Formats: sequence, structure tokens, C-alpha cells
Amino acid sequence: MNYRHSFHAGNSADVVKHSLLITLVRTLQQKPGALTLIDTHAGCGLYDLGGEQAQRTGEAAHGVLRAFADTDPLLDSYRAAIQAVNVGAEPHLYPGSPQFLAQLLRPQDLLMLNEKHPEDARALRGAMRGTPVPCVCRNQPGRVRCGRHGVLYQLVSCRRRLEALHGIDRKPLVEHRPQTCPVEHIGPGTVRRVGKHDD
Repeated sequence: MNYRHSFHAGNSADVVKHSLLITLVRTLQQKPGALTLIDTHAGCGLYDLGGEQAQRTGEAAHGVLRAFADTDPLLDSYRAAIQAVNVGAEPHLYPGSPQFLAQLLRPQDLLMLNEKHPEDARALRGAMRGTPVPCVCRNQPGRVRCGRHGVLYQLVSCRRRLEALHGIDRKPLVEHRPQTCPVEHIGPGTVRRVGKHDD
């Protein structure tokens, strides 16, 4: 199935899904422990509600635009997250789940995004620039490019490898690439940083 969410962005299902997503993540964040959030079908990250594809279905009129016309306080957080990526009273851009999640991240949290469709993956990387998201997986499943270091990894444990890359002390297993890798595999389950790397 060749599904493209740009035809359906901001529809009534998105209103329900993203309102619940905000509530769920904030509930989990009541504990101080770090969260790893993984979006396996991240899409473009940001959608033009005035674009040809969105206009062809017109689904946003019965979803996000209707939610903006509603004064129900239960939708306040949802509306605020959408307003954060827009200018003006009425939304013309709709944030996908990656944008909603990026706005909710605490310093200790990690968001990993995967999108297999090449065109959407390129759009996603552009949409997530300037956010605290360290990586966007490319169109090959199980691979990740870290936006902080530009390093490509083959993943076995995404969480452990990114913890190693960003200096979190947890005994991760990392496949070392000598020419580019900022961490060095020095024994089973241990790594050390190689050189100094800018944030």
C-alpha cells in the first residue's frame, strides 16, 4: 500500500490521535526517568494544509480547522502545539507526530524517527531541523543518521547506540567505523568517546 499522509493531514483521526499522544506523553513524564519515543512511520513531519494533496481531500476542514473553532479546554494543548508551527490565528501548516513529540521532549528524553519513503524522509529531515531530535532514520529500515554528528549506524539497539554517541554512560554496544565514529568499541558492552565533538 502506498499511503501518503499529506492527503489526510489534520483530519478528525489526527485530532484524536495527537490529542491523546500529548496526554499520554505528559502522563509518562510525571516520572523523572528518561523516555525513548520511536516513531516507525514518521511521514513528512510537517504538512501544508493549503497544498494540492490536502486540498484534494479537504479532510482538515472536519478535523484541525474544526478543533480550532471549538473552545473546549480539553483541546488547548493540541491547539497550542499546532500554533507553535504557525503564524496567524488559523493554521496553514499541520505538524505530524514528530513535531508534536519534539515539542514535548525534556533534556533526558530521546525521539527517534523512521520514514521509509525517500521523498517523505527528505521532507522529514528538513522539517525537524532546529528541533532537539538527534536523528532521523533513512529509507533503509534499521539505519540511523545522527543529526548531531552526521554518523550512519546500523542499529541493533537504537537506544543504546545513541546513548553511547551522546555520552550517556550505559554500556552500549556500538559497531565502530574508524573514519567517522565518535565512539570506540573497546570490549564487550563498553565504549569510550574518541576525540572532542562539538554539540
